[in-house]
Amino acid sequence: MLASIPSPSTNGICIGPFELRFDGLAGYEKVPTFHPTFLYEALWNLALAGLLVWGAPRLFRHLKKGRLFVIYVAEYTAGRVIIESMRIDPANPVGGQRINVWVSAGVLALALTSLAGDHPNTDGANAEDRDTEVMDHW
Repeated sequence: MLASIPSPSTNGICIGPFELRFDGLAGYEKVPTFHPTFLYEALWNLALAGLLVWGAPRLFRHLKKGRLFVIYVAEYTAGRVIIESMRIDPANPVGGQRINVWVSAGVLALALTSLAGDHPNTDGANAEDRDTEVMDHW
């Protein structure tokens, strides 16, 4: 079970005291509901898949091969940073945050750095010569 921060609304999930103690979350027994982070993650993944399937052919018409995967990694890990920040189940803390947050943030930084390196060629080369590995049609 992946417990998250307590939810102030009644729309959260109820986790019994036994499960909380079993998962090492003693002290939260009186909290009535928690945020459903598994649901947030599922919705994030569906939205991301929709964006990539629908939007990529329209927004990234001349995307180099392999770059769509880098965009996916950047967007996925951005969601993971937020969702992992909401979780309270035990994980190895590093610098006041769960290690899962740091790993996601590191992968996000690598993906964004990789995407930042994709800038237009400014040396005056012909576009056809420069874009030999371009995805023109999906």
